[in-house]
Amino acid sequence: MWRAVNLQLVCFPVEPQIGLAANWWSNLTGSDEYESNRKRMERVDDGAYQGRGLKMQIDLLRTVWIRGAIAPDEPAAILTTGIPNLGDFREACDDFRELMHRWLLTDCPPIYRLSFAGHFLQKQESREAAYEKLGEYLPFVLDPQATEFLYRINRKRRSLVIDGEVNCLRTWSASKYEVEVKFLGAAPSQNYVEFDTSLQFDVNTSEASRDELPRDALCDLFDELIVMARRIADEGDEA
Repeated sequence: MWRAVNLQLVCFPVEPQIGLAANWWSNLTGSDEYESNRKRMERVDDGAYQGRGLKMQIDLLRTVWIRGAIAPDEPAAILTTGIPNLGDFREACDDFRELMHRWLLTDCPPIYRLSFAGHFLQKQESREAAYEKLGEYLPFVLDPQATEFLYRINRKRRSLVIDGEVNCLRTWSASKYEVEVKFLGAAPSQNYVEFDTSLQFDVNTSEASRDELPRDALCDLFDELIVMARRIADEGDEA
């Protein structure tokens, strides 16, 4: 089962948004409990919403919403729960979709490009198992004894919502996470090791056009990008 590590909505505004005083984070969540870091060319609003992390980043070129897991209060929790994640990728996508629909319908400025990006993992028992599982999603035979494998490709698909193509960029790999967990007192530290099959994706509208995307189509377009990303996870590289 794919678990979502993070999910992102990225939009490219027609006009720079960095100077605006809009409180998009609080408008979306109904909460003022977040940290806001504002610089001359960048703004980051970051907090927790419904038990998960929610971050908004604005610079001169784009606005990014990031949904991610919150690290456990006790570092030792990773020994039983594994790498922090959002859980089942389908449920995580549904949660993020509902949240971003609200922003797209209310505060989203005029934009000319939209992206849905993220990172999925499947936990495996070993490095060899991670590579074997990875091979099930690829259109060629992968040696389970291979190391340092990384396969990145863009497969364009025609949009059914707007007149244009959608870039379906996907990066396939096998990963190893190793974390040293230290305890108070004399208890010895423990190493947590996790092997994963990894899929990173960025499904986005074409960079060729600078025309404003129709506002009344933004939610449908975002839904289409989500469907394309989920199809990659379900059906493999050629989806």
